[in-house]
Amino acid sequence: MAKLRLTGATFDASLKTITHASFSDVTLAGIQLITNVTDQIIIYSFADTAKGGTLSTDTLALEYDTTSMSDTDELMILVEDGATTQPVSGTVTANLSATDNAVLDAIEADTTTIAGAVAGTEMQVDVVAALPAGTNAIGKLLQPDIDVTTNTNYAKKYYTSAGAVTDGIIWSPAAGKRWHIHTIFIQVSAAATVTLEDDLAAGDSAIWKAELAANSGVVLTFPEKYPWASGEDAADLIITTSAGNCYVTVSGFEV
Repeated sequence: MAKLRLTGATFDASLKTITHASFSDVTLAGIQLITNVTDQIIIYSFADTAKGGTLSTDTLALEYDTTSMSDTDELMILVEDGATTQPVSGTVTANLSATDNAVLDAIEADTTTIAGAVAGTEMQVDVVAALPAGTNAIGKLLQPDIDVTTNTNYAKKYYTSAGAVTDGIIWSPAAGKRWHIHTIFIQVSAAATVTLEDDLAAGDSAIWKAELAANSGVVLTFPEKYPWASGEDAADLIITTSAGNCYVTVSGFEV
């Protein structure tokens, strides 16, 4: 608050009063300091009970004894100036309250959700886009995104051949997908050499070969996290046998 120096006051030293028209516009607390400049002494201070006073309309009655002073002594009177505004340096943002309210509303909404979760109401997380491909672990996981309600990626294949076969197709994945094997069963009716191949675009790639006795079979199993998988998209799983009938059952998933 600014201070204003008043002039033109009437000082009655014997009555210990000071009269000024502006006193009626301020409270007693608004009168800050009165100094007798002639005698060089403070005769009123709001911070000193011995130099206080009482205000009645435009007349201030002093506690301090001024009877030895003169009515013509020069006084310096300082009061609060409520009419003068103080300049403020800096930048003021227009509509600040509206902006603040919007920010506070957003904070309230967020904290209300968090408070609800703490109280037992779960917050939902929606995944609306596919995970990006890449070399980071989450982008190169082999296990598919299996729908726990429909399990649409699960696959089972059955193949049989009457007599020896060359490049018989056990599993032909859709475009952009690959076969992944958890379990495969192979049986032959006659002694035979059996070869499994990954039918890559650059040519067949042998991935398993064995000599099986007549009426024998083999079961190959692979961990769920590390299934037997094709080397490229849409490459068939094929079988070649040298003799007899063959029977194949496969379970796994296609992604």
